[in-house]
Amino acid sequence: LILGCALCCIVIFEALLVLSVRRESLTYDEGCHIFSGYAYWTRSDYGVGLGQPPLLKLIAAAPLFPFALHAPPERRETSERECWSGGRAFLNSNAGALVFRARIAASLFAVLLGGLLFEAVWRMFGHGPALLAVLSRETLTEEMTAAVVPPPPQPAVFKEAVAALREETAWFKQEGKH
Repeated sequence: LILGCALCCIVIFEALLVLSVRRESLTYDEGCHIFSGYAYWTRSDYGVGLGQPPLLKLIAAAPLFPFALHAPPERRETSERECWSGGRAFLNSNAGALVFRARIAASLFAVLLGGLLFEAVWRMFGHGPALLAVLSRETLTEEMTAAVVPPPPQPAVFKEAVAALREETAWFKQEGKH
C-alpha cells in the first residue's frame, strides 16, 4: 500500500511536470543552459555557462542528438557571454521540439531522483518515513524547481548577460549602417 502511494505520488508529479512543459514560456536563461549542455557534449567545452553544475545540463541536452541541430560557432569570449549569445542563437536556429525534449529529460531525471529518495529512505528508516519523504513539500518543491526552473543567476552572471546583449545590439546597429 505504501509503495503504491509513493508510486502514485511520483506519477502525479511527472504528469504535472509534463503538462506544464508545453504551457510554460521560456525562462530568460533556459537557452543558455540548453546550449551549454549541448556544448559540453559536442565540444567537450565545460567553460560555457559556469553558473551551475553541468549534470542537469548534460541530461537536458542528451535527447537533442538525434536531430541535425545548428550550433553557433565556437567563440573565444568569456564563458558567460558565449553562453548567453550562443544560447539565444541556438534556440533561434533550432526552433521546434528542442525545449520540450530538454524539459522532458530534466523532468524524468527529477522523477528518478524521487524514486531513489524513496528507495534510500525506505532502506534506512522503513516504509512510513519513505512515504513522508516523497510526500514532503520541501522534497517535491526542490525537485520541481531543479527540473523545470533553473536557479536564479548570480549578479555577475546577469551583468555578463547585459553586456552580451549590449554588444549584440551595437553589432546589429553597425550592420544596419553598412
